[in-house]
Amino acid sequence: MKGLKWMLAALLAVSVLLPGKTVHAASTNIIDFDEDEGSYLLSDGTVWIKDTAKGGYKQLNLDLAEIESGYGIQSNGNLIQLSGVDQPDVVNNTTKAVQISGRLYLDGEGSVRSLASGGIVESDISMFAKVGGYDVYLTTSGMIKAIYGFGGKVAQFNSAAEIVSLDGYTSSPGAVDLISVVLQSGEVLVYNRNNYEPKGLNKYIPVTITENAAEARFDDEGNLVVRMKDGSVWRTGSSEADRYKLTESFPGLKGIAGLNSVYSQGMY
Repeated sequence: MKGLKWMLAALLAVSVLLPGKTVHAASTNIIDFDEDEGSYLLSDGTVWIKDTAKGGYKQLNLDLAEIESGYGIQSNGNLIQLSGVDQPDVVNNTTKAVQISGRLYLDGEGSVRSLASGGIVESDISMFAKVGGYDVYLTTSGMIKAIYGFGGKVAQFNSAAEIVSLDGYTSSPGAVDLISVVLQSGEVLVYNRNNYEPKGLNKYIPVTITENAAEARFDDEGNLVVRMKDGSVWRTGSSEADRYKLTESFPGLKGIAGLNSVYSQGMY
């Protein structure tokens, strides 16, 4: 659902009305939303997908932990195709999945694979983010890298376990412009591909946004939306002076458990 310039994959003390049923957040929360297909994943593992045959929505009990791009990941790591098929089923010739982003998925062996072919795109990966048509990777050794825009290595951390959230933003053809990293400590770092050491073109200088965050994602205009550890949500300013400052909060929201995709406009 979108709300006040962003979309959240969490519900608080409200109810969501889906065709044929009202889901009360007090008992079953919406934990994920597939913006491509309009599907909702609930905390009990059931998913509401569009019923192309009869119209409206239908509920399926598939024990899913994540949904995106018409696919879902079951709690045991099976990759399930939800759209474009008569009945959702396990995708053939796929290995245990731990993350989906765009048309790619990350398996339990650290390989990023194509959803279409199953072929390996990148290896030794702990986490990744799809940024437009480009990718940002966190390797198992703790390196952040993005080939397009940053030219490869962005930063090196002691281990991949230091990072809990990774996202990127692009407004330039053929390049990732911004990368956000949230550390276990709560610190949020933003890397700009144009902000680097004059004598070391591959040494990018991060800017600290806050030190008390749980998650951060860019909206479609490059503003950073940050979920704080206390469940509140803030956003950086749109002006050049406030680009790296949390200037706007959303006081009506408390106890937010997660962010999905974020948008600069609209509510839904």
